[in-house]
Amino acid sequence: MSGRTVHAIRIKLHTQTDCSVIIWLNDTAKLCVQLMNPRKTWMTARAGDPVDLTHNGEKSRQYIESVELYRVFPAGFNGTVVASAHDWIGPA
Repeated sequence: MSGRTVHAIRIKLHTQTDCSVIIWLNDTAKLCVQLMNPRKTWMTARAGDPVDLTHNGEKSRQYIESVELYRVFPAGFNGTVVASAHDWIGPA
């Protein structure tokens, strides 16, 4: 076991305006973004994955530009851009 824990990630979306969303992994029920691939989770989400973004009642297809560690242990890794949170944790 790696001793690493992920509580939240920040996903930056590939949009014309700067747009990012904080994903608290234990509270994903009311997010404004939903992963399009049902086999993916926020732990396995990667750059390039499509999402539906709901803003002001309108849905639009967006793509993840990057995944950043937002609240993790050890805390020194907060702010690190990773391929996915799952990859950062490493093998169990």
